[in-house]
Amino acid sequence: MKVAGLNAHQIAIKLGRHHITVGKYLKAPSSYGTAIKGTGRPIKCTPRDKKRIINMVREESMSTQDISKAMGHKICKSTVSTILNKSTLRYNKFKID
Repeated sequence: MKVAGLNAHQIAIKLGRHHITVGKYLKAPSSYGTAIKGTGRPIKCTPRDKKRIINMVREESMSTQDISKAMGHKICKSTVSTILNKSTLRYNKFKID
């Protein structure tokens, strides 16, 4: 269609697409549709850390605050709680006086 002398807006009307979408394709057809994946938020702890946290609860029945301290405050107690909630492990929350 571009060869026929139509501009991006006219092609977009015929195809039923937005003119910016058509323009991006015409500008670089080889790279169209290959989006660059964003890096996202970095993870707080590695899978090894997650296993270590679960094992601490299984073996020693530690609180989230104690686990956070045992991990060297690398992760906070709310992150520990989230990891435990997402795991298949059942645990009871309790208060420390």
